[in-house]
Amino acid sequence: MFNYFCELESGGHESLFNWFPEHIEEMGIQTYLNRLTIMLEKVEAHEYAEIEKNYIEYIWRLFLAVENSKSEEPHYESLEEKFCILIEKAIVNIEILARN
Repeated sequence: MFNYFCELESGGHESLFNWFPEHIEEMGIQTYLNRLTIMLEKVEAHEYAEIEKNYIEYIWRLFLAVENSKSEEPHYESLEEKFCILIEKAIVNIEILARN
């Protein structure tokens, strides 16, 4: 969870995935999500747990698709755009939480 908060503060989900993709791939996104949300609930970060439940798996799959796609492929820009839009939605929710 320490890595989650550090990376989220410094660069968001994209930063988290860039720094720890092997760790997440090794355990699988569902296991990672389950462990992360349990830890967030334990520290009473219920809103963050909900955000992760709603976004992280889809963000992760788009991240992998963008990373595994070559920039010259026709669907690359579309994947990258979807990834950025989803990241922005998660960021908006996190910013709302930070203000409260």
